[in-house]
Amino acid sequence: MRHAGFLRVEPSSRYYMIGASIEPWEDAVRGSAQIGFQFLNDRLTVRGGVIEASPGIGFDYGLPDSRTILTLEGFDNSPDSSPYLRFRLSYRVWKNYFLTLGAADFSDESTFTLGARIEYDFLDAMGIAGSCQ
Repeated sequence: MRHAGFLRVEPSSRYYMIGASIEPWEDAVRGSAQIGFQFLNDRLTVRGGVIEASPGIGFDYGLPDSRTILTLEGFDNSPDSSPYLRFRLSYRVWKNYFLTLGAADFSDESTFTLGARIEYDFLDAMGIAGSCQ
């Protein structure tokens, strides 16, 4: 089971995100540091930087229903192979709780994922203006 945690700071129509993920079967922690720019009334995000310890880029698009987010990411996790691509659909089931469904590595060894995501705006919870997730 893959675990990941991120801290996202949104000062305006851009955000900064740092995080780490661990894949127990690899026994390795991989760091991420990205900057994202939001367009189309914050429905489209283009982000880039380091994704799981490799250079990469990602796109997030929020559908008009305000509950569904489509994500496409690509990063170069090995100089000897093609970029690692993954697609994810996240659906808000209640407040800040999401169910996610994804597919990755669209080659002979494709993987499929099912998971949950929780977002928490701790500055808002403390009554401080701004946004940090």
